[in-house]
Amino acid sequence: MPLILILFGIMFIDVGIRGKTTDFLKLIYKILAGTNNTPSYLKWALAIFIVGSLGYVEELRDVDIAFIILVFIVMLDKTNTIDNFIKSFNELK
Repeated sequence: MPLILILFGIMFIDVGIRGKTTDFLKLIYKILAGTNNTPSYLKWALAIFIVGSLGYVEELRDVDIAFIILVFIVMLDKTNTIDNFIKSFNELK
């Protein structure tokens, strides 16, 4: 952990020395908020936090694990393979 904090410090010092603070903040905003072509990191982080917090309730732990698995499957499905599978299945009828 200290190594990561040292690397972040070096990165912030480098950005400050080069005078690229506004460019760096725009990049961070684009990463966190997302654009039209990229998903928002904050939405996924909030979804994982909310679903993960349900795991602290003993009665909801099994449901929580199922929802966490579902969130990760949706996160990994960037190429919409599930939608393509459902469309192909519907075309067979």
